[in-house]
Amino acid sequence: HARHRGRAVFPCPPALLVRHQLGPVLLPLRCTEAQIDSWPGCHGNGSRGRHRSADLRSARPPRLSCGRLDISSEGLEATRRLVAEACGSSGSAQFESFICDVASREACYSVAKETLNRMGRVDIVVNNAGIVQGKTLLDSDDDKTEKLYRVNLLSHYWITKALLPHMLSRGSGHLFYTASCTAWMGASRLTDYTASKAADLIFTESLQSELRSCYPNARIPVTTLCPYLIRTGMFQGCNSPIEWLFPSLDPAYVADRAVAAILAEESVVALPRFVYIFVALKAILPNPAYEAMQHLGNIDRFMAPFVGSVSAAIKSKAK
Repeated sequence: HARHRGRAVFPCPPALLVRHQLGPVLLPLRCTEAQIDSWPGCHGNGSRGRHRSADLRSARPPRLSCGRLDISSEGLEATRRLVAEACGSSGSAQFESFICDVASREACYSVAKETLNRMGRVDIVVNNAGIVQGKTLLDSDDDKTEKLYRVNLLSHYWITKALLPHMLSRGSGHLFYTASCTAWMGASRLTDYTASKAADLIFTESLQSELRSCYPNARIPVTTLCPYLIRTGMFQGCNSPIEWLFPSLDPAYVADRAVAAILAEESVVALPRFVYIFVALKAILPNPAYEAMQHLGNIDRFMAPFVGSVSAAIKSKAK
């Protein structure tokens, strides 16, 4: 249990900027008291699933102003309505939206500048844009693979590079990234996706080391979330390989855990915790034994029923 005073901020690729006076907050026992002055947020490339859930978690306070950046105007409008419903009559809510394709470097730099101009300051950057192709290497489309790396990895570089100088000038901030548990374990039909997530995890570890060694006077924690399969529609048609034992994650739970990780300034968070067991087994088991474990867990056939993400289906219908 910790008290957080001040205004709160959340930023990331598709952005949500939040300000609010926080009261007592229930946090994990490991969490210590922290001061949050603002909380604008930019949340990934989409207004669905865990991105929208995180917006609503941020919108719970009675007074806030929030803005969200997304590639879809329809998604932004839907999120706007849900944020208004979450606030209800308990207070006023200001919602600002930004249309941006985070696959474009120029768009990322431009929207970061616009965010600072309109919001004044950014304390927490949440990079969680992500897409999936779901093809074997030989069946994959080169253009889609290139776009996947721009969205899943390079957008995190660009958004961070654009907003980090602002944080360094203030001497504080927080950088949050959504990777995946597949950053530690490859999977069939996900060669591009898992590689982008592994690169993202190493990028954040290197960035954390860089901030400690090159900017010792600035307090800018780096948090990376590595979740298991989330029920967002991103992996449409797929279920947890061992659903009866390890069910897929609820977006609301992931959003709550992400906010708690930021407040606790955790470095790397795997969801659920059993992922750590698989990572440890991979490190100590001979490769044939680990491959047998993957086969028994149906992990190597997990993507076979994949029919495409919900967002991709919506774009296809629009065409």
